[in-house]
Amino acid sequence: MSQKSRKQQKQQTKENILKTAFQTISQQGFYFTTVDDIIKKAGYSHGTFFVHFKSKDNLLIELIESTAGEMKELYQKKMPGTYSIQEVLSIHLDVIHQYEAFYTHLIKEENFLPDTARGAFFELQNIIADYIKKAIKEEKAKLQIIDSPLYLMISTWMGLIHYYLQNSDLFAPGHSVIEIKKEELVDHYLTIARIGTEAK
Repeated sequence: MSQKSRKQQKQQTKENILKTAFQTISQQGFYFTTVDDIIKKAGYSHGTFFVHFKSKDNLLIELIESTAGEMKELYQKKMPGTYSIQEVLSIHLDVIHQYEAFYTHLIKEENFLPDTARGAFFELQNIIADYIKKAIKEEKAKLQIIDSPLYLMISTWMGLIHYYLQNSDLFAPGHSVIEIKKEELVDHYLTIARIGTEAK
């Protein structure tokens, strides 16, 4: 086997481990997923795992950073040049929906993650917050949205969707809470954001 082929095989093995880790964590969560779970499902040995990752924490850091990168790319592809707050919120939910189970465990178990992994997740939140901020500023200028501090409006949206995701067994038992409640979430937030604007 050539050096190039060995390098490609090594990279493929690493990608398979990351893919298996993503799938397992989406089902079991970060805390309850062990290295044994991952290598058993991926069909590798402990030795192979530790060739690519120093520890479970090291794996989590790479996995969360790569997933956050994928979500960032999706936001950038889906966002139009100019956009309304409704479009931004809908796109935000569409992207989360593609990673819903994994993302839900992220917000549930964030405090137990390695600091570097938490940093990648925080950066992802900042990216969508920037899109929301721009859309809110435009609608404020048109008097289509209440004049409330931006950080409160962004935190209200994030808190709303995270609450629904963390309690998906109540809001959409056995189903995707984003798929079932998407329109309700967007409409509810816009109702709050536009209260009082009719009088202006």
